[in-house]
Amino acid sequence: MCCSEESLALMEIWYALECQIEALTEQDLPMNKAA
Repeated sequence: MCCSEESLALMEIWYALECQIEALTEQDLPMNKAA
């Protein structure tokens, strides 16, 4: 299997989503940073 442009675009979308989720989690749980 070779990497198609569609799969690369999906990986980029997933990466962006994970970054957003991490940012939201840090905002919702500030205690994690202090711990």
